[in-house]
Amino acid sequence: MDTTALSTLEEGTNQGTYVCKIMACFGISADPVPVSFIIVDGKGTLMALSIYHVNAECTYYSVMKMFQSMIITNPVLRKITVRWDNRIWEYHTICVENPSDICVGGTRLRNVESRLTMAKPPAT
Repeated sequence: MDTTALSTLEEGTNQGTYVCKIMACFGISADPVPVSFIIVDGKGTLMALSIYHVNAECTYYSVMKMFQSMIITNPVLRKITVRWDNRIWEYHTICVENPSDICVGGTRLRNVESRLTMAKPPAT
């Protein structure tokens, strides 16, 4: 896999490895799902990062500290467009569906804190 700048991402799923640093962590409510960050690459490209399928008690905020390097594998880029009061705002966000697609400080994040669980079929 190649190490690639965030500015080279195309809309949709991107195959490869993207190296960046965490610039800020934020939660919108008491149940901050998705887990959200602002990240920057070596060229200064800023993007929002949303990590889905984690529970509210996840330790990602304590693991992923400001200015720490991270690797994102196969990120999904989404272009967000907001139209309001005759104005248009656009920005890009990276969505990560599988937390194990992120490596922070040499350690890959785990899926054990996944919010989704499969129900077992009833015994017959």
